[in-house]
Amino acid sequence: MGTLTRADLAAMRAADAVCADRDRSGASSLRLISEGRDGLEDRTYRLSADDAVREYGGGKVGTAYAYLAGARYSDAWKTITTLARGGDELTVRWTFGNDNGYLRDAGLHHDSVALILAHGTRRIVLPLADSITPDNSARMLRP
Repeated sequence: MGTLTRADLAAMRAADAVCADRDRSGASSLRLISEGRDGLEDRTYRLSADDAVREYGGGKVGTAYAYLAGARYSDAWKTITTLARGGDELTVRWTFGNDNGYLRDAGLHHDSVALILAHGTRRIVLPLADSITPDNSARMLRP
């Protein structure tokens, strides 16, 4: 399902922004957004991926969303696009409620999203984004 092609890699390298999405059915994808230049409209390329979830709070995992603006300036995204190869299997791994005592005492939650690139025996886990927020609409996780 999440096997990267040459077209996928080109879209990843051209992306100005990246949205990681998880829908209610548990399907994850990346939306790669290239800003319009010279009067052209923005273009969005959807990249299907396998889905993995780590949930530490015992809650119900529903939808999830993370946005990376300025992807071409992000060290995390540049590393991902440098290491990704055609034929790699792509998995979006969501981690919810990876809190500690300080965060819990402050009423905050630590959520993150990483991309896993697998090819044969090679498996690389690359962080994409993380957030520390109260349990509100700004949180990556939406029950």
